[in-house]
Amino acid sequence: MDAARMWEAEQDARQKWEAAGAKRRELHERLVGATTCYEQAKRGRDAIEARITQAVTGAEGLESAFRGEVAMLRGDCDRLAVQVAGLQKLLRIVEGEEKRAHSVWKKHHDALFDRDRPGVYDGEMLALMAERGEICVGHCVSLRDESDDRRFDCVLTDGNTPVERAVRGRSVGDRVTVDAPGGAYVCCIVAVARA
Repeated sequence: MDAARMWEAEQDARQKWEAAGAKRRELHERLVGATTCYEQAKRGRDAIEARITQAVTGAEGLESAFRGEVAMLRGDCDRLAVQVAGLQKLLRIVEGEEKRAHSVWKKHHDALFDRDRPGVYDGEMLALMAERGEICVGHCVSLRDESDDRRFDCVLTDGNTPVERAVRGRSVGDRVTVDAPGGAYVCCIVAVARA
């Protein structure tokens, strides 16, 4: 598989994984809401049952009204319990989809890297990314300091220098702020190539 197709497969797998994660988070929020409604209905039902127990034996009309309200709340609780159980089941299914999507993305993502240098894309992928102007570990980036038009190069290795942190994930033509120990300065990314 050539580098461009590997890159597209990795990007497609990442999007599917992120979509599955978003769906899982949405379902989790719905589950929390449904669980809260269920718990409120159950507390209401329990409170009314306690009031019935305290009702005077001679007040059968009041007891009858309370029992009708309890029956309605029992129905609400039953309906909400079914909804919560359904959302829990759906959440487990979506979590499985998210795990599978992550596994596919990881397979494609790992195929892009050089086996001898962890965290560095293989040569073909570095060339493709440089051609597209995308910056990552293993690239040589040419920058122009906007304060004095001085040009300098930086080879991205492990991402721990201020310049590397500023340019990683950016593209040719982007303006970046470098937070250096001596003070921040602004640079323009003028070129990127394989190191």
